[in-house]
Amino acid sequence: MSEEHLACSLCGKIPDLLKVELLHSEERLPVEVDKLRCIGGPGNYSSPQIRVCPECGTYFNFIHEHDSEAGMGEGYTDEIISRIMPDRALVSLENARQDTVSGLEYWKKSLSEGYCVEHAKEAIAKDQAELASIASEIDRLSEQKK
Repeated sequence: MSEEHLACSLCGKIPDLLKVELLHSEERLPVEVDKLRCIGGPGNYSSPQIRVCPECGTYFNFIHEHDSEAGMGEGYTDEIISRIMPDRALVSLENARQDTVSGLEYWKKSLSEGYCVEHAKEAIAKDQAELASIASEIDRLSEQKK
């Protein structure tokens, strides 16, 4: 992995990989994680949220996963941040695009059937904005590879 991020005043303070369990510990991710620009993605184990450092352009996968274990156990809330290379960012962005398209189709169907109309309208607007952000970043990364 490139070491260019080490000189970055923002993401240079974020480890390459850090997992914290929020529900049962006082440990937290560095505050700099909240300063990364969110591109898109749901942010769960199967499809992380993609974030980028606004200062140096380094990419990260971010996960915030909560499981109550259906009330049968203590449950957990994990947060994970991991630095990724641009090729991996492209894969994550494509996965996020697919997830967002699926969500958009769901909400459009709900709207057309008259279910949860106001929520569907809000979700559609959010998903369309997220798709535009993801597409823009995919284009930018693809151009860099040329």
